[in-house]
Amino acid sequence: MCRDKKTELYATAVHEAAHLVVGLLGYEYGEITVSYAARLDNDLPNKISIECNNTSAGFVDNPNSNEYVDFPSLANHRQSWHLIRLLAGYAAETSYELSIQYTIENVKRIFNNCKGDLANPYDFCKVTRFLDEIIDSKLDRLQDNHEIFIKNALIFWRKSLEVVEQPLVREAVCNLADKLVDKTILSKEEIIELRNKNLEVAGIDQYLIMLPIINLKI
Repeated sequence: MCRDKKTELYATAVHEAAHLVVGLLGYEYGEITVSYAARLDNDLPNKISIECNNTSAGFVDNPNSNEYVDFPSLANHRQSWHLIRLLAGYAAETSYELSIQYTIENVKRIFNNCKGDLANPYDFCKVTRFLDEIIDSKLDRLQDNHEIFIKNALIFWRKSLEVVEQPLVREAVCNLADKLVDKTILSKEEIIELRNKNLEVAGIDQYLIMLPIINLKI
């Protein structure tokens, strides 16, 4: 269980910890398997922080964010992995009851609102922009693809909830959040130590996310 401190700071710590932990998990996508041990070094953040800045209450400094520049050109499994990781923060907040409850109707409304604000750095809006780019790159941009977009957005949201609700993942997220509250910032060296020791103790090195495949049919 996460510590019973339903403060904004702790919710931020859980949010950022979920991004990191889920981003380090192994996954399967069709016939592709990427294990926890085989994660790319580029997927290890330079640091993770819960210090407030001009755009957010906390952040994970990911060197792989350069992949956002041309999202449709990424391999399909990398696209799906990024979408799950981006949604993991809010999924953990709602699953662990640390913030407002993101019901399916609330999430659908948020995704719809993000359609008109794609430049917003809000994680839901990033996912909206990336899904839009993928769908537009594969289908006729002149047709109404909104129903396909919403269908996929909710599939990825439900999968993110499923992942953070796994007991082993929850334990790892909460342990990392505790450390973040105590230290505020964790360096890459400290993240590597956690990856090699504490997170593996929780057993998440054996867990694989079954990544969704983007469905382009209604």
